[in-house]
Amino acid sequence: QSPVLFPIVGNVPEDTYSFKGTSYPLGRHGFARRSDFELVISTESQLRFALHSDEKSKSVYPFDFALFETFTLKDNLVEVAFEIQNTGNNPLHFSIGAHPAFKCPIDPEGFMSDYHLKFERIENLNRRMQGDPLLTGEQVPFLRNNNIVPLSHELFYDNAVILQETKSNWIDLIKVDGDTSVPLIRLHAKGFPYLGIWSPVNDAPFVCIEPWHGVASTVGDSDNLTSK
Repeated sequence: QSPVLFPIVGNVPEDTYSFKGTSYPLGRHGFARRSDFELVISTESQLRFALHSDEKSKSVYPFDFALFETFTLKDNLVEVAFEIQNTGNNPLHFSIGAHPAFKCPIDPEGFMSDYHLKFERIENLNRRMQGDPLLTGEQVPFLRNNNIVPLSHELFYDNAVILQETKSNWIDLIKVDGDTSVPLIRLHAKGFPYLGIWSPVNDAPFVCIEPWHGVASTVGDSDNLTSK
């Protein structure tokens, strides 16, 4: 599965934000992931979907927009592209993110701990800690002169791993006892300032690798959308 996170990533304080003096309710990751998109292009190698603002969307997000997501097959690669058009006359305030989930373990007899994530480059990254549901403001060391993240269900018992400004252009899912030079999955995320890695706390058999343009609010932040 791969929900679209729009017009926010994560949560705003108490699932409510303000804009020009009016408060609006908006739940985690926004409304696009629960919306019906229109199929506008369908070929053997490409699908393009569209979501347009309407009266329902404006009840929680008072902006005119058109959101397009395009999936293109190129050999063994799936390219996913987001395009957001401002169809109104005022500035459009938004965040957007991807939320692709990958089966892990891929082998039904295996365990998540049989797998690692491998970053393209050696990284020095902090983990931005997330409470329930906002960021706490705390950052803890996560990768230090390393590019390997061993996967386990326990890694996600404190919620998602949220990283910022990685140097790597891609992240590989590799099996520890396999050929680590040949990734099972390679996710390209160049140009996205945030990366979320997540799996539910119920030990579900999948891991999400999520490139984001935006992040949840931090405890104490203003609820004003323009400052977010």
